[in-house]
Amino acid sequence: MLKMPFSDSMLLWASPGLESEPFIMELLETHLKKGLKAVLCVTDKPSQAFIEQAENYGYKLSKHLGKSLFLINFYEKLINNEGLESLKRLVKKKIKVLGNDSLVCFNNISTLINLFGFKAVSELIFLKKFVNEQGGRFICSFTEWPYTSDLLIKLRKSFDNRVYLNTVNEQKYYSFKKNGSFTHLLFDVNKPGGVTSLKPRLVVIGPKGSGKTSFIKALSDCSASIDYLSNDFGIDHAEFKYKDRVIDLFGAPGDDYEPVIELLGSSVSGVLVMIDSSRPETFSKARRIVESVRERGFNVVVGLNRVKTGVNDVKKKVGLNSVPLIVSEKGSNHDEIFSKLLSY
Repeated sequence: MLKMPFSDSMLLWASPGLESEPFIMELLETHLKKGLKAVLCVTDKPSQAFIEQAENYGYKLSKHLGKSLFLINFYEKLINNEGLESLKRLVKKKIKVLGNDSLVCFNNISTLINLFGFKAVSELIFLKKFVNEQGGRFICSFTEWPYTSDLLIKLRKSFDNRVYLNTVNEQKYYSFKKNGSFTHLLFDVNKPGGVTSLKPRLVVIGPKGSGKTSFIKALSDCSASIDYLSNDFGIDHAEFKYKDRVIDLFGAPGDDYEPVIELLGSSVSGVLVMIDSSRPETFSKARRIVESVRERGFNVVVGLNRVKTGVNDVKKKVGLNSVPLIVSEKGSNHDEIFSKLLSY
């Protein structure tokens, strides 16, 4: 289930190339399962095509049709040259009948903006206000094409909550504001299965004896070593709760980290490179590891273990000014480390 604020109005704000419709389907089904009613306005395809697409993702919206889910196929009305006034009348009429706790969803308001420009934004804001006054909720899906800055600012200011859909290093994530700061959560979309939240995967690597296993064991009482016999290597693994998320930690024992990176691939959210500050002879190897991982496009943080002299002195000797270096003795300062690694 998606973790996001469900308020009077929400705008799903997607980067080009990311599908936001599965989020609309997920939110619709969640709402309908509570026995509540909803209106779906389809703007870019026949409404039946949207329902069939939802079925492919595993969302059984068709069983609610005519009972608690009502469709407004504005796509066909656009073909027949009907304007925004027609849409407003239909939504207002339907929401007056459905009343409190009903939900109005637009699957793609970018279509309306492409056709009607700024006027579409103004009319959508009017509808949002009307739906809220009737005790309902209003959700729209939007793709950020190169619109004018005035239009984008107007959209941002007009919704109680905005959920941003983006990608980084081939991973999809959605983000929203919570308690004054943004929360970022990974997700994937499957057929069937729909939208599913993913646990971040962090990999701990470094020269032999740098404190990788100690870091993982210090954070979890349930750490374990997994032997991959077919690949002839082992992995330290643990789950760790950070704020409101569960993180998968993977550690590569010894010097050979490449098999672990290859095994986990693009599912890796970030890499922590541990360095034993008391062993300067390992610094050059650590630098090579950092450079290699950064070339792959991963977010990298260096954890400094066994710091016996001044931190600045160690940082200078290590010679990595382009990545964050954080002192970490047996898992200390892990909040700062995870904050850096999970910043998208």
